[in-house]
Amino acid sequence: MWRSVFAMLLVLACASGTSPEIVVAAQSIEEAEFAYERGDYTQAARLFSPLAEQGVASAQFYLGLMYEKGRGVRQDHSTALTWFRKAAAQGYAGPQNNLGLMYLGGTGVDQNYAKAFELFERSANQGYDWGMNNLGGLYEKGWGTEQDLAKALFLYRQAAAKGNDAASKSEKRLAPLVIKSEANPAVEPAGAAPDKPATVTPPAEQSPVDSINPPPLSAANPLNSKPAPVVPPPPEKKVKSDSSSE
Repeated sequence: MWRSVFAMLLVLACASGTSPEIVVAAQSIEEAEFAYERGDYTQAARLFSPLAEQGVASAQFYLGLMYEKGRGVRQDHSTALTWFRKAAAQGYAGPQNNLGLMYLGGTGVDQNYAKAFELFERSANQGYDWGMNNLGGLYEKGWGTEQDLAKALFLYRQAAAKGNDAASKSEKRLAPLVIKSEANPAVEPAGAAPDKPATVTPPAEQSPVDSINPPPLSAANPLNSKPAPVVPPPPEKKVKSDSSSE
């Protein structure tokens, strides 16, 4: 059945001037995603690999996740990092978030809170709820940036408004502490960041993330089962040149 549908798509593509290669790529992505969803990771990896090599961001995203988790391929964090970087470089929020998680935990790369912050911020600025949630976590802990509970709460609320349950829980936990702090700035909101290091040191000098210093996330990687759809980044706004000073 799908072959007849595919043939119809090719006819329509030719009639509309759309390149058949684009239709073939789209059909291949759907086939690969279907294999992934049904748990046939070996087949999914076989289908995603050539598409990822061609620069298809969603295929790079999936393949990075598969190498990270060892699904259909031998687990290889270094290769996962490579594919996440390629997809993130194309400006997509999901891969930016996942790459940030790898820098945060020091998985396949040297731990770097500042780099994690940068990537979460890029993801959050595109409206990705997990990027917002994770950026809020860094603001709450003061990792990779100055601690700012008000900003953390703001980001949690933004993510919660998009239906992120983990962010909703963090919002409810943090709100009373921020209110207390704003009412009496002299009172240090003890317990706001129970696992925050006593002093924030440069990323290279921080101790590895472990059970004592868990990563400042409200939830684990949200893409354990299936990556979120890869949404193209918003077009850059063109600023009209103006000789007047601001």
